Amino acid sequence: MSADGSSHWKTRRFVVTDEQVARYKRRLDLLGSRPMSPNFRRFRLFTHALAFSSVVYIVLFHDFGDRWHIYTPIREWYNSKVQGFWSLSDKEIGELKDR
Repeated sequence: MSADGSSHWKTRRFVVTDEQVARYKRRLDLLGSRPMSPNFRRFRLFTHALAFSSVVYIVLFHDFGDRWHIYTPIREWYNSKVQGFWSLSDKEIGELKDR
């Protein structure tokens, strides 16, 4: 006990009122039903975008060496699509020669 007769705050016994119990239960009930804050929505969107872009980078561009690895078929397919997009087909080359 201190000089004024009160006990230390750690050893003091707190009396919980019915109002405090009801408030605690209301907060627990509302915990899952509250709408997300805009900041949390932005953060969640950012984390999903970061995770998706990390996966795309690792699968398509990260250097695993010259040996075959699990992403080789996907990379070959992707590279063929990119090459097809940036190159001209035989029909397009013929049309250019006719001009």
